[in-house]
Amino acid sequence: KNLFVRLTSQTVQDLFQEAIIHNDTLPHQSSPSLEGWSVDEEALDTINFLPLQISFSDRVLYASYNGGAPSLEREGTDPNQIVELPSSLFSPQSPPTNVHIRALPFIANADKVSLEPLSPEDWELLEIHCDYLESGGFLRQVTVINASQILHLAVGSQDVARVRVVNPAEPNACCRLVATTEVVVIPKTRKKPPTASPELGLLPT
Repeated sequence: KNLFVRLTSQTVQDLFQEAIIHNDTLPHQSSPSLEGWSVDEEALDTINFLPLQISFSDRVLYASYNGGAPSLEREGTDPNQIVELPSSLFSPQSPPTNVHIRALPFIANADKVSLEPLSPEDWELLEIHCDYLESGGFLRQVTVINASQILHLAVGSQDVARVRVVNPAEPNACCRLVATTEVVVIPKTRKKPPTASPELGLLPT
């Protein structure tokens, strides 16, 4: 349960080399103070992270490769053409069959990110499991995010808390979460029922 894409080693190398070709358009070249990950900091034989732009069915999403090969194979299909996407990125009823993936040559680190639970139940799950998420459980599930994205965070043994990315501080299309990113969760408490008016006792005069 995470937002990591699984790719074959050959696909990773192909995406990496394609990103190097587009390296001359890196945003940090015009803004040296912008901190983040860039493709020129990785070695071809030790790639363990790639920020990815994923396009399918007129949708553009962002995720990341953090290691790991596809666990499934399809008979008659080139293994290097198989991409294993997180199920939370698409509807289970209509999984994409044709996907275009591009590795981003640069992605900025997020200084601060705000998350909004979708329901009071999601907020309560986050409260219960805040220690787990703060101790690394959050970053072990997601690295790359973009505004308005819905995240499904696994908490506990079977529970999932849903949150919406409200406003990454960076104006880029997406940003990278790191250990120093400040994550703010907007409380969403249950509405209290209206207080009933006290009953008045009328005494005959």
